[in-house]
Amino acid sequence: MSKSNKALIAAIVFFISWTSGMAQEELGNLWNRSATGVYLENSEQQYIDAERAEEDVKINYLFNTLELPVVDDFAKYKIKYFVTDTNHASVFDSLTYTFTENGSYTDTLRYVTDTVYNYIFNPSTQKLDSSIAPPIKIRFYLDTTNKFVASDSLIVFPNYSVITQNGISRKQFYQEDSVLVNKITKHYFAYDDDRSLWISEGGFWNRTMGLNPPTVGVITFDGLNSDGKPYDNSSRLTYGAADRFTSKPINLYGDNTGRYTSSDSIYLSFYYQPYGNGDQPEVEDSLVLEFYSPVQKRWNIVWSKKGDTLQEFQQVYFHMADTIYLQVGFQFRFRNYATLSGNFDHWHVDYIRLAKDRRKNDHMVDIAFTKPIRTFLKHYTSIPWTHYKAKPYSYVAENVTYHLRNLDTATALAPSDYKVHLNGQVNPFFKSEVLINIAAPANTTFTEVHSVNSAPNNFIFPIDTNERQLFEINARFSGANDQLPEKENDTLKHVQLFDRYYSYDDGSAEKTYHLNLVGTTVVIEFKTPISDTLKSVMINFVETFEPPSSQKINIVVYKDLNSSPIYQSGPVDVIYNAEGKFHRYHIDPIVVEGQFYVGYQQLDQNKTFVGYDVNYNNQGRTYISQIDGDWTNSIFLGTTMIRASFGDGSEEPLSNEQVVSDNDQLEFYPNPAQDWIKFKQEVNSDIEVYSIGGKLEMREYVIDHLNISNLPNGFYLIRSNKSEVSKLIINR
Repeated sequence: MSKSNKALIAAIVFFISWTSGMAQEELGNLWNRSATGVYLENSEQQYIDAERAEEDVKINYLFNTLELPVVDDFAKYKIKYFVTDTNHASVFDSLTYTFTENGSYTDTLRYVTDTVYNYIFNPSTQKLDSSIAPPIKIRFYLDTTNKFVASDSLIVFPNYSVITQNGISRKQFYQEDSVLVNKITKHYFAYDDDRSLWISEGGFWNRTMGLNPPTVGVITFDGLNSDGKPYDNSSRLTYGAADRFTSKPINLYGDNTGRYTSSDSIYLSFYYQPYGNGDQPEVEDSLVLEFYSPVQKRWNIVWSKKGDTLQEFQQVYFHMADTIYLQVGFQFRFRNYATLSGNFDHWHVDYIRLAKDRRKNDHMVDIAFTKPIRTFLKHYTSIPWTHYKAKPYSYVAENVTYHLRNLDTATALAPSDYKVHLNGQVNPFFKSEVLINIAAPANTTFTEVHSVNSAPNNFIFPIDTNERQLFEINARFSGANDQLPEKENDTLKHVQLFDRYYSYDDGSAEKTYHLNLVGTTVVIEFKTPISDTLKSVMINFVETFEPPSSQKINIVVYKDLNSSPIYQSGPVDVIYNAEGKFHRYHIDPIVVEGQFYVGYQQLDQNKTFVGYDVNYNNQGRTYISQIDGDWTNSIFLGTTMIRASFGDGSEEPLSNEQVVSDNDQLEFYPNPAQDWIKFKQEVNSDIEVYSIGGKLEMREYVIDHLNISNLPNGFYLIRSNKSEVSKLIINR
């Protein structure tokens, strides 16, 4: 169906719905999204938040060349972070000049083009002996595309002669032919990191948009840029090239065994899916794969797929045999063509592998998580800690389910467990029993159910005197025969929040939910075990293509749905945010206990769009009514993003949902140091120390201290394979 026909049919449906009775509620597509994403770890958050440096402080980003194999299942965030701060540890500067004089900088140069002579008085002959003055070689750096390479050169002479008599020299000046005034320019460069693989221009890393992906985590392509905004919303039907997702440069020339050839059997493979949990791409939309040839110095289209209906992830293979690609500096990229006015026409890419010694349709020996863990609680994703402490056994889930896939063609065992950490603690305080004899069926998805608040683990979160609390949970399994060098998809990190609010959603919206009729009310059911004061209602109203207007809603709270509301705000403004970002509507404090309901009533004909989490079904707790007292359950099988809060929002957030620190900065002392540094927590990892120029100076396995006595004084960069880069100064 063409986009114009799609718009026409939508208009017809809209007209019919008004003339024959409009549905009370509908789902739609997000117009934009947050530039960040749920399920990001703290160390990854900065990757998302950063943009490239401003034009007036340009940073030149250096890229490492990747070696085979290049493998990413997108279980972790490996998109290149473009630093913007020139004081960042990875940034260094270098100076360029308009010209140099004999290889050195000088402010001003006066010269003549004719040959100049120097003179020395000879006492024997009582005459001046002459010799040609040393010439000056001027190198010009005027090429704006490369200021570090000389664009031209010139041989000239100084505008004076040196005359020496009786050991005393003086200069005899001439009228110069030209005067050069130099200009110094400072250029900033950023070293590459050794963890990222991709350069993303709009490609969106997430764990919720793909439907039944091969592994947890996908890259999603749509009509939104890297900031989560439409590329072009000048009209609803703007169309064109949208996102690009590009590999770093790759060495496909060869390795220490020799030049790569077709017989090395290098294959690139990936999975793709149209639609997923998003919007169906039309036939004129497409996903495209391009290869960059360092020989031709251009991008070539090698594969494309037209828009299609929902289907399972499909795998595609390419044999890398053409010598125009078997070069140093080869790259590949995905790009999509889509409606540019919003979050439309979705494609999802997963599990990219580029490696040698492969064959077409080969199988992967890998077992992987395919979905994030939603919660360790019954029903809720978060509850107030003070409420939990009143009745902990009634809130902790009896079991938690792992969603997994065996990508191999053979059945395997996948023993699994989980560990629970108190917020900020390195060592877990609880380890579950290991499920040992769990068979992973070949080439299919399967589940493993772990006990939580049931035998044999009988676990509940321990109570304390805090007002709020947070726990980090590492869920893992052991795929003993996995081929991946880093088994990143074998572990999931989940944060269980106990803040001051009740929530059912995971903080990530895939759709929008809206009411169509004036006077319609939607509420969500909650239940508290103690009497407490409800202080606010949190709603994720999301921006849409519709132009902003002064929309009003009525915030409502019910004790039961057979009675009038116990609170109504009266008309208040609809405050729109990006998906997953909640606005807090403060209400007059109300004491509630047991069941209660919070939501809003639509007060005008303009639709109000709320974020909608399609991954978790809370239809039975969502009620709508056009006539007070006449309530029905929602017809949709998801979660409207409305939360009930017993806080006033004055406290700092405990954490973003599903945010776990996996790569914190190393903390050590002293700094500056002399011969030893001591780490504040056990590292149990290889530590690497680099010079400021990027040279690896030492690598050593460290438990809690490091001997640096062999390193000279200076400025260094230090990191482990689990941490961000930190600065180290050695000064003796």
